[in-house]
Amino acid sequence: MEKNYKHLLQDRLTYYLEWKADWQDWFKQQEINEKAKRKFYEDKKLFSLIINFYFLPLNFLKYYKKKRAQHVYNKVLTVISVLKEEIDLINKNQTWRK
Repeated sequence: MEKNYKHLLQDRLTYYLEWKADWQDWFKQQEINEKAKRKFYEDKKLFSLIINFYFLPLNFLKYYKKKRAQHVYNKVLTVISVLKEEIDLINKNQTWRK
């Protein structure tokens, strides 16, 4: 039972580590998009202001989407640390029994 439980935890840890890498890729892509947007509107200040005002509701939604993504990412980091602690605890218990 212990070995099966340990295997399940390791599979779950692998899944969350892949998910973490995907989130990091997504954040990097969002950062690149923001840089491109700033560079495009660099010399079009008035147009940028008008566009930002016109799309204000959508900009708020994008902002909250980004904050939610950061929250989920932080939650994944917490789950990864807890899974590592559980696996370490199982490893310590198994070596003590031998």
